[in-house]
Amino acid sequence: MKNSIENLRGKLTVFYGKYTLPISLACLKFLQDRFRKSYGLYFVAGRSLSPLHVKNLLAELDKQFVKRIRVIPLFNPLSQFIIVNLLGELLKNTPIEWVVFDNIIFNFCYLKGLVKKIKMYSLIFEEISMLKYNAKKYNKNITILACEESRAIFPINFLQKIADIVIKIDHENSKTIFYFEREHNDQIYR
Repeated sequence: MKNSIENLRGKLTVFYGKYTLPISLACLKFLQDRFRKSYGLYFVAGRSLSPLHVKNLLAELDKQFVKRIRVIPLFNPLSQFIIVNLLGELLKNTPIEWVVFDNIIFNFCYLKGLVKKIKMYSLIFEEISMLKYNAKKYNKNITILACEESRAIFPINFLQKIADIVIKIDHENSKTIFYFEREHNDQIYR
């Protein structure tokens, strides 16, 4: 699977694990190894929105790679909805090769209690489907990071079913371990 995983373009990838910071760092290092000279967007929401979190992450990465990253905050579900729906236009006209959405499921916490659970799932499904569509259409890598604690908001196994590539991040003896759980090329969910 390691050889087939090298081609990330045109794929929706899900990284998930127990803790937010290690997932974010592992994902960005993974992308750094594959897209070192490419431009990327790093959208942050929830706990990842903290300036300290972002500063600590970027300090662990190669300086040349960091210069090519644009960090963009998603403060609420509305800003996230707008970005997801305009992302295709942005990808079409720029040299961006990869996009990471860190902790976007947490933005749906704002909706919890305001809308019925089925409506919230429908909104999440629509946004994720749009991301998958844009990844394939513009031949870019789009990655969603999901902490296991977000299960209370949205089932991660649903994310895993939609994604082209699923990678679990774990830690043993101070080492980060990547488990490539699945790679597939299903139809686009639209």
